[in-house]
Amino acid sequence: MFLKKINNLHPAIQFYFENKISAEFIGIVADKHGLRAEKVGQLVQEFVVGDFNSNIQGKIKDDFQGDDNKISSFIADFLGIIFYPIAKFLPTNEVADKIKENGGNVLTYEKYKNKLELLILQEENKLLDEIISQREKNVNIGEEYAATCELFDVNLLDILKDNDIELVSSLNGGMIFLLYNKNNFQPDILKILFNNQEKLTNKDFVLDGKKHSPTISNWLKDFIKKNGSGMIDNLALSQYVAGSENAKKLDSQEKKLLHKLLILYRNLKFFPESMGNAPAEEWEIIPLDDEDKPFKKLQKTEKKDERLVELESLLEQYEEGSLERKAIEEEIVRTTD
Repeated sequence: MFLKKINNLHPAIQFYFENKISAEFIGIVADKHGLRAEKVGQLVQEFVVGDFNSNIQGKIKDDFQGDDNKISSFIADFLGIIFYPIAKFLPTNEVADKIKENGGNVLTYEKYKNKLELLILQEENKLLDEIISQREKNVNIGEEYAATCELFDVNLLDILKDNDIELVSSLNGGMIFLLYNKNNFQPDILKILFNNQEKLTNKDFVLDGKKHSPTISNWLKDFIKKNGSGMIDNLALSQYVAGSENAKKLDSQEKKLLHKLLILYRNLKFFPESMGNAPAEEWEIIPLDDEDKPFKKLQKTEKKDERLVELESLLEQYEEGSLERKAIEEEIVRTTD
């Protein structure tokens, strides 16, 4: 039951409980409070299976002869050492509050969270190194650079329209490899992208009050003029596709194409920040579809702020499955991180 439960939770939680670090933290709690590690491990499993809300106090009352102070101290450490490190991935936001209710100081447990985060980062870097190393064995950097530049210059539209997952995934792998291994690749490829003269759409297009060809270059100019050249969130991106004067003229397929172009632009210009907290094997430069997957952030459950309330209110205005609703949902996840 426990394994089935964690397999339906965030990948970071799965990694945590499959790694020896969780056993280490359980051992720390057991040793500190004079309990067997097996006992604490069983409590952990019951707590997870019980949706992180089981009655811990009732299950350890006899172990501490009903001493309320010892019981509260154990609960604070149980939650702080074992569950606070993964609190932001849990489907509940009560861990920190429960620690405080039992007399604990959340700051005391930061070192355990930091240790897990470092381990996750090391694991992600290891995986990325493996991906890059494998690419190095099969790729000539000069040839890869030339082919990618040519593609962005004259064949980018075909790639944006292509639904061949293997092809696009291969191109993404090549670009990520070049971003890490080829000097000046990022500014070079961005310059080519900004100068691309392929017609992205077919409707009338106005830039600076004059009619222009709806090229990839002009669409990017129009987007940057309206949204600035800094990092853009999913909501701003989708609002442009849905509501800008030029984009409002487009049919649904053209809007999806524009959406993919803008995601590509963001992923490339702000790499690696644009990858968010996605694991390295899920990184994309060219989106495999019109979703914002590379920019998804790991959800952190905290008290709602004004921005979150605003987004949730805005969410209700759009239909399920619409680009606008998807973008707002993504921004809610990013806001709560």
